[in-house]
Amino acid sequence: MVKGPFRLVVCSVGVPHPSRDASLAVLYNYLQGLKNRGFEILHVIALVESKGANKEYLESYKNEMCDDAFTVLVWETEELMKPRKHIYSAMHPSALPGEINEKILEYKPDMAFCFDIYGAGLMKDVPVLKLVQVHDLRFHTIWYHSWYFALEHPRRLLGLPFAWVRSNCIRSFYRRVLSTMDRVLVICKSSERVFERMGIHATYVPYAWAVEGQKEPINSLTLPAKPTFLFFGNLRGLGSRSALHFLLDKVYKRLITIWGSKGFDIIMCGAYELPDWVREKVVSKPEILFKGFVEDLPALMRHCHAVLVPISVPVGNRTRIHHAMALGSLVIAHKNTALGNPGLVDGKTCYLAGNSHEFAERMKYAFECPDDSLEIVKRAREFYNSNYRSDVATIKLIGELNQIASKKVGT
Repeated sequence: MVKGPFRLVVCSVGVPHPSRDASLAVLYNYLQGLKNRGFEILHVIALVESKGANKEYLESYKNEMCDDAFTVLVWETEELMKPRKHIYSAMHPSALPGEINEKILEYKPDMAFCFDIYGAGLMKDVPVLKLVQVHDLRFHTIWYHSWYFALEHPRRLLGLPFAWVRSNCIRSFYRRVLSTMDRVLVICKSSERVFERMGIHATYVPYAWAVEGQKEPINSLTLPAKPTFLFFGNLRGLGSRSALHFLLDKVYKRLITIWGSKGFDIIMCGAYELPDWVREKVVSKPEILFKGFVEDLPALMRHCHAVLVPISVPVGNRTRIHHAMALGSLVIAHKNTALGNPGLVDGKTCYLAGNSHEFAERMKYAFECPDDSLEIVKRAREFYNSNYRSDVATIKLIGELNQIASKKVGT
């Protein structure tokens, strides 16, 4: 089989950064790994926002990455999609300008790595072999966000039909774009079946997720006498929204039954402020402690009995789970998280729960029998190291690029 390194064009929307955004952090990890393995890369970056943070990140990114083998080409644009007459009109991606297409072809790449659906859309008509890695499915994200919005604002239920129309338009957009790709990768196992129903063959491949910090398993000697748990995330994405609803609306009252008022602590932290509806709920819940952005997350984990991931929405493959696994913390998650990540197995690599009663009982057991989780934590870390650790996941990606290269050789 043909093996890398290759001459590669990479197309993404937004500037890769190790911590600014989960998806862009994944891309950053990949590009670091590919560069270190001798790949020659032309990185085409589409910037929808022409001012502010993107510019600042762009300059630091170019200073860090650019050399004789790594080139950055930037296209600033107002829209990634062509204008539509109506909400139900077909969606089509904007095309890259002719001068950028010419530079891509002059570069003579062996293939293109399109990062997520919009990167694939921009490269759709460029005549090179193309591999795309698809992250969260936007037609799912839009629908579930709309559903939760209606839950939080019952008067807005009438907006759900419009969300359904928009979601289906985006689903059709995915089908049109992905049908032009030579290979489709997905980071969420359940997305394979979603795309299969759309007539698109897709392959699940773990993504590159770098974790810094102490990675020794947490032991009972570091844990407080009071049941203490950690909830972290960006606090505004779909995963956080789903988890906050499940935790506060369903699990919390069961924890009060088990430990009583002020009998436990749930530490919440994240990159953004709590949503208004969450702040209103936690005012009357002294057990919920909001810490904002925490610089040293590993240190905080070492004083918690488990990391809580009560994400009930049945989509996605959550980086917070791999983060906790890598840092040696026990994960208690909703069973729906395993739909996207086949490595999540109850009692083997984590504790899974299908309802609020089971979730509370898993938390109770984690507190009462912390030493029983040591083998689970060990297996979880091994799973992370053999699948999602940046260098390992990059090698898996190179294996997929090899498939494209073999196709080129065979033609």
